[in-house]
Amino acid sequence: MAVSSPPVVCPWFFLDSNSPIPAPIAQVSVPKPKTFAAILTDGLENSVTLSQLPTPTIRGDVTYVKISEDIYQEQIKSCRTNLLGRLLLKKGTAALKTADLKASLVSLWSLNMSWRLVPLGKGYYDIHFSTEDDMRRVWGGGTCTLAQGIFRLSQWQPDFKPGNVLPQSHAQVWVKIYGLSQEYWYPRHLMEIARGIGTPLQLDKAIRERLYGYYARILVDVDLSGDLPASIMVERENHGFPVWSLCQVTLWCFATSLGVANSAEAELHAVSLHAVIHAVNLAWEKVGVPFGLSVIHPWLFFSLLLLIIVFLGVCGFVG
Repeated sequence: MAVSSPPVVCPWFFLDSNSPIPAPIAQVSVPKPKTFAAILTDGLENSVTLSQLPTPTIRGDVTYVKISEDIYQEQIKSCRTNLLGRLLLKKGTAALKTADLKASLVSLWSLNMSWRLVPLGKGYYDIHFSTEDDMRRVWGGGTCTLAQGIFRLSQWQPDFKPGNVLPQSHAQVWVKIYGLSQEYWYPRHLMEIARGIGTPLQLDKAIRERLYGYYARILVDVDLSGDLPASIMVERENHGFPVWSLCQVTLWCFATSLGVANSAEAELHAVSLHAVIHAVNLAWEKVGVPFGLSVIHPWLFFSLLLLIIVFLGVCGFVG
């Protein structure tokens, strides 16, 4: 019986006509690392040519450079939805990272749009909101209480530097506006009227739902270094009428504006300071005094008021 020889297997497929030719191996392109010159050419600053840059001038020992005013004004407009924040940590608390601070604020604010938290140094932060509504909502919420301390908000201002120690003259107060008929109780109308006092932030919940119509109550950021108007003339087409405003300002607000209040101080009872001034003025007019408290600078009046309260507290008259 003849023994069949095993088939011959050719180890080289290109010599075997019966073996299929394998598909070519795809070549993987390895990206070349960018050179330093290539990185420089990808920047946005390359859109600015050297001829567009100003020529510096030297006056004495100082070098002066004038920047583009139109670009600066555009940047000012883009910062209209910004706020300034300052983090005040409790004693003995470790420094808080920016990412951890933002995570805590995200849980408090619950905003739908994105926002950025930019550290400026010395506990100050620049907060960039996407919309003005988000900015007003956060600003109206006031100071944020965190586990590590408090995060105080203030109005954004140009040319701000963390090293500048400026007195805090702004405060958020509830303003009551009297003399408004119901057809003017539209949110935008109320915000427009409150703009005559300061920066309106939000409406009271009872006002939004129109649970009563005695007065409109609006949270407004006011500048305590100046006089707050007691009345506002509201105008529309071929018509105008006055309304009266009453600002409920806490003593803590004025202590803050004078730079003597601490962030951890207890809340003091709100006093209607304009009502007190108005009542004293009426009393003085009845006894023939030709001027009232309205001619006294507000800081002087409230300084005297604080001194009286401290004196009574030391004497034991204030519980």
